[in-house]
Amino acid sequence: MSPIRLNTPTPTHICPNNSLQVIDISTSPAHSDIGLRTPPAHSFTPTPPLSRRSSRALLADEGGKSAMGGLLGEEGELGVLLRTVDFAARKHSCQRRKDVDQTPYINHPIAVANYLATTGITDVRVLQAAILHDTVEDTHTSIEEIAQQFGSDVARIVEECTDNIDLSGLERKAEQLRSAPGKSNEAKQVKLADKIHNLESIRRSPPVGWGVKRVQAYFIWAKKVTDICAPAHPPLAARLDRLYSTAYTRVNGVYHPCHPETCGPLTEEEKERVDRRLRDLKDGDTICPEPLFF
Repeated sequence: MSPIRLNTPTPTHICPNNSLQVIDISTSPAHSDIGLRTPPAHSFTPTPPLSRRSSRALLADEGGKSAMGGLLGEEGELGVLLRTVDFAARKHSCQRRKDVDQTPYINHPIAVANYLATTGITDVRVLQAAILHDTVEDTHTSIEEIAQQFGSDVARIVEECTDNIDLSGLERKAEQLRSAPGKSNEAKQVKLADKIHNLESIRRSPPVGWGVKRVQAYFIWAKKVTDICAPAHPPLAARLDRLYSTAYTRVNGVYHPCHPETCGPLTEEEKERVDRRLRDLKDGDTICPEPLFF
């Protein structure tokens, strides 16, 4: 088995040839969190949208299209979904997630839509919005373009799921909490699926540089948001509750609850899941340098 490697793409809009190297940070002095943190790497920084005009203004335009009117035609729902995935894949084409594996960003919106589709959401507009939910916030895409391509209802849901990029990270989190009660059920459904995929990703391999305290802080904040959105889709809400009460992470051989306020005792099943992830990262008898989050 090849050595454990870390993608380190350069922050460019051209898809880079990722350089691969083994990184041992066990002696790094820059760790103030519990033990060590995940190894540093250069993550791709998504480009902001060129413009963002309110979809409400667009809906007032004489030529604005209704949700699916004129867009489905003979294409059918499957065709529309495939076209939506193609659009999102091109928009996110050179973006990577901030985890150690630097997974392609498009994996995230596809997973969000899949969480919804496999828990009973059949409204194609909601599934489209899930696939597109980060395009306006993280790429050169406008609400107008979403409406023109996929209809005003999809654009409305996407806009509800789009953070104000002019705010700081902390301000965005506060705004999500403030605005969550007033969101539509469709937007709340997308938000639940978005959060569960982010949480599952963080428990397995959080963004580079995150320590236990930051993982726990994210879980605590996310639960506040998802508790507000929970009535919009009980199946995902129940799955989130199980995640909050069971998820653990491991650093330097020590297990830590991801949500310290709600997590129960470490079960053998959860311990095996964490340990299995560690075994998967072995190079023969050599363990990948910790810390590792799972």
